[in-house]
Amino acid sequence: MIPSRRPPPFPEKTPHVRIVNGADVVFWNADKSYLFELETAGFPISKTTFVDRRRHSTSSLRELLQSLDHKRVVIKPSVSASCHLTHLVKNPKSLCLDDEAFLEKILNEDGYLGSIIVQEYEEAITKGEYSLVYIGGELTFAMIKKLASGEFRVNGIWGPILRCTRSRRS
Repeated sequence: MIPSRRPPPFPEKTPHVRIVNGADVVFWNADKSYLFELETAGFPISKTTFVDRRRHSTSSLRELLQSLDHKRVVIKPSVSASCHLTHLVKNPKSLCLDDEAFLEKILNEDGYLGSIIVQEYEEAITKGEYSLVYIGGELTFAMIKKLASGEFRVNGIWGPILRCTRSRRS
């Protein structure tokens, strides 16, 4: 099921923010349901299930997690930033109290979060994640982000180790 692509609200005037990409690109990137488009185009993605949170309860989401053949899963909203409301379930077959509390929270959170994404945890993330930045169709720099000790999220606020490289152009 491909979730609806309703874009999040976007401010009309933001004088302190310069947006380089057009609104269509910003909206496309804001909701991670673009993963379906990438997969359809032949790019490999993690095993991913999109869940319409309006149609689930804590018990039905728990049943879904238990039905998956994954050792660990990451649960997050399809619309979020900086790993907001992102949770690692270490054993989907036997949820702990923190897991149960997180399911309740993400199902009842106010605001537009899009769908809930359930993804198989990729062990490869422990080796690092590459971020490539293109401007005008040209690679301007690459960054390797590695997990901080004991962390599963790769984001500046969670203390990853960063290493930047510059392109030949710079």
